[in-house]
Amino acid sequence: MMGFFANTNIGYENRYYLDLSFRTDGSSRFGKESRFAPFWSVGAAWNVNREKWWNNDASLKIRASTGSTGSVNFSADQAITKYQYNSEYEYNEVYGAQLLGYGNPALKWQNTIQNNLGLDLTLWKNKVVLNVDGYIKNTQNLLLPIDVAPSTGFLSYTENLGSMENKGIDMRLRFNIIQSRKDGFSWNVTFGAATNKNKIKNLSNALEALNQEANTKESVTGPKPLRTYQAGRSQSSLMVVESLGIDPRTGNEIFRKLNGDLTFEYDPRDKIIVGDLNPTWMGTFQTNLYYKGFNLYAILAYEYGSKIYNSTLAQKVEGSSPYYNADRRVLYDRWKTPGDITLYKRIDDTAPPYQTTRLVQDNNFLRLQTLSLSYDVPGNILEKVKVERAKLILSTSDLFRLSTVKIERGTSYPFARTFSLALNLTF
Repeated sequence: MMGFFANTNIGYENRYYLDLSFRTDGSSRFGKESRFAPFWSVGAAWNVNREKWWNNDASLKIRASTGSTGSVNFSADQAITKYQYNSEYEYNEVYGAQLLGYGNPALKWQNTIQNNLGLDLTLWKNKVVLNVDGYIKNTQNLLLPIDVAPSTGFLSYTENLGSMENKGIDMRLRFNIIQSRKDGFSWNVTFGAATNKNKIKNLSNALEALNQEANTKESVTGPKPLRTYQAGRSQSSLMVVESLGIDPRTGNEIFRKLNGDLTFEYDPRDKIIVGDLNPTWMGTFQTNLYYKGFNLYAILAYEYGSKIYNSTLAQKVEGSSPYYNADRRVLYDRWKTPGDITLYKRIDDTAPPYQTTRLVQDNNFLRLQTLSLSYDVPGNILEKVKVERAKLILSTSDLFRLSTVKIERGTSYPFARTFSLALNLTF
């Protein structure tokens, strides 16, 4: 990589600020036609509390910025056609070259333009601190794979075709409840919240191919629905067929088609959007309490507003046979005789269920992400044993979790509840 940049910062009477920057970066990872790209940013801030008409002990700063950034997070093989000599392809004592990848010499930088508006507010001599940021990010020239004819010897090559929009809000509210240096006592509480919505603007035909794969029989009966992508829709939309539950007469699932008709025949073309895999709101509650060497710190994490397909029910209840070691719901909660009103289909049907709204649930949770208690041993005690500093720390992670969905954890990502005891000594 090679880059050139310039920036300037202007301030006036500690009230108004203006930041300007411009840079141009070049990378050999891109095609020879577009190796360099310009990026820029403009930011401004206003310290409102520095104005003469501001007459209280609060402070307020208003911020705004806009700018562009690029990405080089991909392989150089996508821009440069590569060959490899192969000794098996020898002719007349000359080795033949094998094409390894089809490069695109016109490949450009992926460019993201972000607009941000925020404020920083403090009240009552720093007792309350509020930070709010709203943003809109537009990613252009998104690097996406393009399908090509198999006769070329390749399945796809990379092109700048996609674009995506993200917009959201980040907020943090902090209460410095107690600040008493004299008594060695302090306590603060922080509430954080964030929301983000994304929308696909353009798609490559490779993503259209992924949509077709998501509708195959193997995919629609898998442990979780594969994502499908469509311009104008969120990339994390959850799409399944609408279910009216289990028919009490037959024990089979009833599906609703897009035209409103009811049927026992599953058709992936009847999928509808039932929610989003990403939460509407997410954030943390943090508290830090200090008193005469003791420090208690805790973080509670939460998510609200997302949907999830309960793979535990699909695999461990409906996908299990009652003749083997199984969840008790396989024996007691499945349909057995005409007239049974149940959530789960016939007990003699052990085939994996189709992905429908029947097993889609709200995914809201609150969990104790971190809890730690530490103690700094007083200096007058340490002097006797020739120790400069000693700190004892007891900590744990994921101590408890409250959730609206009951599902196995750790099957697709690491999960562990940890406890640790540590002693830090400085001589």
